[in-house]
Amino acid sequence: MSLLSLPPELLALIADFLEKDSDINGLAQVNRSLHSFYTHLLYQRNTRNGNGSALLWAAKHGLKSTAEKSIRLGKCDVNNTIDEAGLNALIWAAREGHGDVIRLLLARIEETGREVDVNFKDSNGRTAVSWAAENGHESVVKLLLETGLVDLESRDDLRMSPLSYAAENGHGAVVKLFLAAGVNDLDLRDFTGSTPLSRAAENGHGAVFRMLIKTGRADVNSEDSEGRTPLSLAAENGHDAIFRVLLKDERVDTDLGDSEGRTPLSWAAGNGHAAVVRALLKDGLVNADSRDSHGHTPLAHACANGHGNTVRILLKLEQVNVNSEDEDGRTPLSLAAENGHEAVVKLLTKDRRVAVDTKDSNGSTPLARAARKGNAAVVKLLLETKRVDIDSEDSHGLTPLYLAVVGNHEEVMNLLLASR
Repeated sequence: MSLLSLPPELLALIADFLEKDSDINGLAQVNRSLHSFYTHLLYQRNTRNGNGSALLWAAKHGLKSTAEKSIRLGKCDVNNTIDEAGLNALIWAAREGHGDVIRLLLARIEETGREVDVNFKDSNGRTAVSWAAENGHESVVKLLLETGLVDLESRDDLRMSPLSYAAENGHGAVVKLFLAAGVNDLDLRDFTGSTPLSRAAENGHGAVFRMLIKTGRADVNSEDSEGRTPLSLAAENGHDAIFRVLLKDERVDTDLGDSEGRTPLSWAAGNGHAAVVRALLKDGLVNADSRDSHGHTPLAHACANGHGNTVRILLKLEQVNVNSEDEDGRTPLSLAAENGHEAVVKLLTKDRRVAVDTKDSNGSTPLARAARKGNAAVVKLLLETKRVDIDSEDSHGLTPLYLAVVGNHEEVMNLLLASR
């Protein structure tokens, strides 16, 4: 008896005895009639035994035809067919930016008369619009918003909203769509206490930042969990364009310290952003010698990190204490010497106000700090001042020469011995 003459019930029974989908697919390739019959069976079987993996795979890879067959032939439940990470087909398609699949899914669900669950959350609490926003899929976001059902202020397990993701990644077109759709709270805070405006400022997304500022509804002085404001974040990262927008805004507190007491000037100086430092100092509205919770001034941070241009700017200011001591009694020169910043040490030793032989709380001088680390060029500069005691002892009775010997810093040893 020919396989083609068997009734559908027996053909289906044959498929039930085959363990692999690939074997059923082999039968489907015999001729057109069997292809139609077994393709139908394959999609039904995938829905029943494979948890709708075909639909999820199609959504992830943008295969509209496969997705359509999974729904039409396999009767796959679009809303509740999910993978091990809790992502359903709508979320996969949105995440990967497959607009055609999104249209299909929305249309198919509507045809069944069931509500479109556009706010379905995956295992991390993220929705389709959240993923589309993060990845900048403007057309997908637009399709989802057109349903009129999207919760724009839905937040995931990290307390991030769709607007937060779009702002963080600089997707201006998506942010514009959210604003036009009427997102209410522009200051929703995520798990770090950051707002969308803070995220844009931190990452230097000028267009998004200006868009949010222009609404007049974003808090320009919002503080995250560490007390960091948008201005502080922009200053730290040297985002000059964003920084200048904030300086022109009368609402902005330009000298607000964070939870560690660091001001925008402190962050800009510590990271060597000379243009930002100049802009902050221009109108004299900030304390150029402010101390953080560890006693470090902007000059101390600049010296510790070796930013010569910033050091040069700060040394010109009368209000800056060039010999300020931190909580450990360390001066800017001590920090620069230990870290081997030769150019900065040279700037400081040329300034007659700078005390070159001060001792910190451990009794160590800048020379001792440099000798311990083997910073020969710095040791040479300090010796050339003729204002250092090469035999000074720290609180343990250790001299610079002893520290150089113990550290096996031969060049430093030779410099110290030659200076006797």
